[in-house]
Amino acid sequence: EEVIRRDPTQARAQYSLGVLLNEARRYDEAITRFQSAIQHEPGYVQARVQLAGVLARAGRPGEAVAEYARALETDPSLSEALYGRGMAFVRLRRYRDARDTFAEGTKRFPEQPLFKLALARLLAAAPDAQVRDGRQSMALVNELMKGPQSIELAETAAMGLAEIGRFDQAIDAQQSVVTAARKNNLAPVVQRATENLALYAKTEPSRRPFADDELP
Repeated sequence: EEVIRRDPTQARAQYSLGVLLNEARRYDEAITRFQSAIQHEPGYVQARVQLAGVLARAGRPGEAVAEYARALETDPSLSEALYGRGMAFVRLRRYRDARDTFAEGTKRFPEQPLFKLALARLLAAAPDAQVRDGRQSMALVNELMKGPQSIELAETAAMGLAEIGRFDQAIDAQQSVVTAARKNNLAPVVQRATENLALYAKTEPSRRPFADDELP
């Protein structure tokens, strides 16, 4: 703040203050700081990525999509911008656009499993029937299972299994999620995992690919 008081054109200081405000969930103030950073340094692509993220969290995902697109025009190698754009589409319930964005990410950044995991989630549980493809989701899950294991991957596997009608296996997978979440004191995960477990017990698939607390 002192640096900015002395010289408001210091884009790096505006950016750093924006990061701190974002972490404090003071989103409107963070947006102002990132916008100022970009105004004073138009090529500051990381500030634009941060601006897009905080716009999404502030309930302005349409603007976030546009900012992510501008960031990618400047630097197509920014995987975080492509992933963020996909998640902004999820916030907008534009599931086909989200699916296509994550599918693009799996091709452009094959070394980053987040894209494959997000795509598997949408294919398993998107509310749009034209987006869902349980078998393709499980194919992605099986590929991911060859790498590091995680609660998110187990949740995704359960979603895919439920979508293809294998509810007994979905229940087993989801129960492991509940157990792991309780062991690690992850209260939000326990809540959503328990809700999905109840669905599978009633032989109903999930239609919520991402809970609100999972969206970046």
